Amino acid sequence: MSVFQENEKISVIVPIYNVGPYLERCLTSLCNQTYKNLEIILVDDGSTDNCLEICKDYKCKDQRIKILHQSNQGVSAARNSGLEAVTGDYIAFVDADDYFHPEMYERLYSLLTEHNADISACFSRGCWDSDYIEPLRDDIEINIYDNLGAIKSIFNPKYGINGVGVVVTNKLFKKSLFNNLEFHTKFRRGEDEHIICYLMQKASKYVITDERLYYYFNRPDSILHAKSTEEENKIDNSNLLEMYDGRLLLFREDKYSEIYNTCLFNMMNMTISFFLNVTDKKIKRLLLKRYRSHFSEFNNRVLRYLSVKDKVRFLTFKINPHIYLFLHLSYGVK
Repeated sequence: MSVFQENEKISVIVPIYNVGPYLERCLTSLCNQTYKNLEIILVDDGSTDNCLEICKDYKCKDQRIKILHQSNQGVSAARNSGLEAVTGDYIAFVDADDYFHPEMYERLYSLLTEHNADISACFSRGCWDSDYIEPLRDDIEINIYDNLGAIKSIFNPKYGINGVGVVVTNKLFKKSLFNNLEFHTKFRRGEDEHIICYLMQKASKYVITDERLYYYFNRPDSILHAKSTEEENKIDNSNLLEMYDGRLLLFREDKYSEIYNTCLFNMMNMTISFFLNVTDKKIKRLLLKRYRSHFSEFNNRVLRYLSVKDKVRFLTFKINPHIYLFLHLSYGVK
């Protein structure tokens, strides 16, 4: 690695909350990266276990580590605190219960600089064990996208199933992308999904390697695996609909027409799903009103191009959601 490369600093932000059994593995992965010019920002989000002590132990061994401590405010607020503290040229995020290949940041940095990109990404792999490292390969597939392609990649199933799509933890970003941009703190889930569209919309070039360099740990007690209450589901679904409202505003320009239509289709589907899974009659009325308010645009832009089955499905819900519910329960209409 050249001197020029070593002079460019990567700031890695790690939000931490009660992950004591997994934190050492994550920090060891970071400290052992072959790319050495790292700024490791550990944001202790009010942990009540031994996380802060572990952070302090690692800081004594590695002077690249900075520790921030705050009351418990959630992962988005912790990441935003980290963003305020960065001094690097590039920004990365990791979750404190995950780990990564020792060459991950070297390879992401090389991809980004070689192709003059704003964002680079690698494939991910879910793990139940604690020491899996995928061997490096020679037959690497690299895909390079312009601004429009970068946004479309978010909705590409190929990247979704390989842990690339909406997450921020397997990516390297130019610091400038975060000018006037931060994580939405009201989201309990989906904070990555909210911000990623804004980051891609600001990127001129995006490069992806199919190497699996990031390993996310399938922790059974994580928020993604925890069973939500009905009230939590209502909040999460409301936030997701709000996120899609933001996407529709973001992609209003004609050049994003295809992406806009995809977001509109997803939002209408999500509204139906939310309606079917909520019992509050007031919320049901609001969801139906929302659905119908978007229907004319949806009909003109999307519905006319769908299959007959989908046309019947969306029209039935608009006309009478009770008939839709009957068909859904009786015949599995989705």
